[in-house]
This record gives sequence, structure tokens and C-alpha cells, in this order.
Amino acid sequence: DPMDDRISPGLAANLKNLPPAIIVVGEKDEIRNDGEAYHGRLKDAGISSVLFTQPNTGHLAALWCAASEPARPAMDFVIKELKLVLDSWKP
Repeated sequence: DPMDDRISPGLAANLKNLPPAIIVVGEKDEIRNDGEAYHGRLKDAGISSVLFTQPNTGHLAALWCAASEPARPAMDFVIKELKLVLDSWKP
């Protein structure tokens, strides 16, 4: 169901209890606006969110899954952000 919050979290009415987010979009991605809007909604709800827009690319899903070189800037960004989160996490 595309209206399920777990599939389309940007449609959720309440974002207050979500974990921090790392959002990646391509500059020419046909759903870039959705990612940017979700990032804005998270920030407005007080949720930590970082956004990376990879220049000169469309939707990165297929490239990301294949660990393709064109997706390297996005993957490097996510790795850097995950390290920051994990380094600051105290169990």
C-alpha cells in the first residue's frame, strides 16, 4: 500500500517519534522534491535530518544498489554521516 507510512514516510501525519534521517537525492532526480520536502518536514518536527543532493544525477537507486562508481559521492556522504552518529552514540 503506497499510503502506508512505512513505505511513504513523507505522507505520515506525525513525524515526532522518528529516528534521525540521512536523505540522498540526485540533482536531476524526478522525485527530488519529495526528498527535500521530507527533509524539511523532519526538521520542522525537531528530527535531526541531513540532506545530500548529488550533482548531475537522476534517481540513484539502481546505481546505489550496484555500488556503482557514479553513486560514490552519495555513498561517501552517507558513510561519513553514519560515522558521526555512531561516534556520538552512547549506549
